[in-house]
Amino acid sequence: MVSVSKKRRREEEKTTDEEMMTKKIKLEDNISIAANDHHVNIESSRKRSRSSEDSATVEERNSQKRRRIEAESLPEHMLTNYKFHWGLGRGSFGKVFLASTQMKKERVAVKVIRKTPKEEQKDMIQKEARILKVTSGSPFLCHGYAAFQTNQYAFLVMEYAGGGSLSNLLSIKHHLKKRHIIFYSAELICGLQYLHSLGIIHRDLKPGNILLTCEGHMKIADFGVAAEGVFDDNTIGEKTGTSWYMAPEMLANKKYNAAIDWWSFGIILSEMATGRSPFEDDSCKHDVKSSILTEKPVFPEWMSATLQDLLQKLLKKRPHKRLGVNGNIREHPLYKNINWEDVERQRIPPPIRLEDNHPESTTANLPFLKCNTTKDSDDTILKCFTYLNPSW
Repeated sequence: MVSVSKKRRREEEKTTDEEMMTKKIKLEDNISIAANDHHVNIESSRKRSRSSEDSATVEERNSQKRRRIEAESLPEHMLTNYKFHWGLGRGSFGKVFLASTQMKKERVAVKVIRKTPKEEQKDMIQKEARILKVTSGSPFLCHGYAAFQTNQYAFLVMEYAGGGSLSNLLSIKHHLKKRHIIFYSAELICGLQYLHSLGIIHRDLKPGNILLTCEGHMKIADFGVAAEGVFDDNTIGEKTGTSWYMAPEMLANKKYNAAIDWWSFGIILSEMATGRSPFEDDSCKHDVKSSILTEKPVFPEWMSATLQDLLQKLLKKRPHKRLGVNGNIREHPLYKNINWEDVERQRIPPPIRLEDNHPESTTANLPFLKCNTTKDSDDTILKCFTYLNPSW
């Protein structure tokens, strides 16, 4: 029997310091005003007027100083800041390359998107850049560092996870041990719950979009088709993602919410445990799409009752009954021995440590290195998202 993984691969805040600075500047100006008043006799009305004007001047000076500090602390990101090496794979609407910073020699992953005049593409790039600005709140999401553009291309600079993808791991291992499944799925739960708390649905959760660090921790990546502003019982439309992992409500072109990500999580969990989808039909009587819509999931007899129970609750056809949106998944018996604070803080040692075997050589003939590197004057699709990480 050909494994699912192989088949699918073929198919596929102002701060306190600022407030103190404002108070200090105001105090200095008040001292200056008092000294002038000691030497110059001015009518009280003029004093009040000048005090008001000085206050406005102080605020303006403070604002200018703050902007100057910010400008000094934010490095300029452009194509020439990076040394490109080779392709890592294809993300939604673009290719991902390994690169390193010219100065610090830090490795990064850069998604390169060839720009088109289409408005929807601009919206997509802006959306992904916005999401990459907030992923730093969870260690289980791929973090964004910068976004910039040339005349022909848009670039999203992200952290590099050197351990490959969950898809790669499953192609080697075929299926994982129970303790490995518990560890990886617990980290994915933390990442998904953080995304959903921000009103973000991933919409294309699959092993190829789940990365591993060299230390062995999980990173949910590729937010190109993610949706924003979907909280609680709000629903949206639009069919997108990878059909193998699509929830039945999306396949049926119905409106949906974050429950679709929990369905995808259930499929991934099954693949981690068995190497296959619970809707794969060996007899080929039904395709996977039809099975997802009409059939019950099928699990091997040797699968533990606890894991089967979790999968049954994740793969409910009715989204409002699906675990993740209905009930607390962290309280499921499969995770009875899990200390969730330790998971959140990455205190639990990963079961598998991976190696980054990429060489140091540089590939040539990357087309975006030959294009005009001057920032567009008439295209501001990345205007608000040039800097995602001020500490960089």
